[in-house]
Amino acid sequence: MSGHTSRLSLNFLRKKTQPDSLLDGDVTVEKFTKLTYSTPEDPWISSFLIQLVEFLTGRFPLERKFNQVLNSNKTPSLIWQELVEACGLKLNYDPKQLAKIPVNEPVIFIANHPFGVVDGMVMAFLAAQKFPKFKLLVNGVLCTDELLNNFFLPIDFGSNKKALQTNIQTRTLAIEKIKSGEPIVIFPAGGVATAPSCWKKAEDLEWKRFVVKLIHKAEATVIPIYFHGQNSRLFQMVSQFSQDLRLALLLFEVRNKMHKTLKIEIGNPITFKEMNSQTKKNDLLNFLYHQVFSLNKT
Repeated sequence: MSGHTSRLSLNFLRKKTQPDSLLDGDVTVEKFTKLTYSTPEDPWISSFLIQLVEFLTGRFPLERKFNQVLNSNKTPSLIWQELVEACGLKLNYDPKQLAKIPVNEPVIFIANHPFGVVDGMVMAFLAAQKFPKFKLLVNGVLCTDELLNNFFLPIDFGSNKKALQTNIQTRTLAIEKIKSGEPIVIFPAGGVATAPSCWKKAEDLEWKRFVVKLIHKAEATVIPIYFHGQNSRLFQMVSQFSQDLRLALLLFEVRNKMHKTLKIEIGNPITFKEMNSQTKKNDLLNFLYHQVFSLNKT
């Protein structure tokens, strides 16, 4: 599984403004957020390849839809419901499990990461059913939209000093936020699940230990969530040999899930006391991994 750069979700990059309509002689200007996994730091050939594949696989219609939702939103806490509805996603989960989530203590949502954009959106939607404010740990390249930034904490996957500073700040803020009552939503794998070879089932990347630190710092209750499914076979195949093509297909993986049903399992809350009594600190990550994947009942 090594060699795949972790990217959590689609990049909202290179904003621009464009006139939308004329009202009483005034120009109504709406924000336009470009959706692409290409970044300004990419070599030109990588940028060209990524944006070409995104164009050929339907980036522009998706881009228009997302911008319509972002510009029409009036209540920030409803943005995730609006995005889910705009994508026509049908979510199959037990709402009774949501009712079990405590609201007066630190809470961390964790899940497997099979899709990328879509499971991130759905995790935010589920968290928003219980909490008007929460923080989702995401790749820093995502954090360029003002509305969505209300919910984001950036992780920088670079190896320079700036990346280190960003990640230290995010980890500090995550601890502060959860202690102050804002839940944290995190995919411990970081990157999108990938098959070890072309025809095998996708597997989560190696889980990172930061979630364990968060739990112990805040003595948090954990909500395990499991998403059924995986990205397309084409995505799994190109992931074996091309990081650029892998990134370029992530918007396609949003489009091919639109107007479909996603099956989601929400586990019972796991209290800090329960985790302490059942596992040593060094084994907690494996314990949590088992709790999430044991929800796969089919």
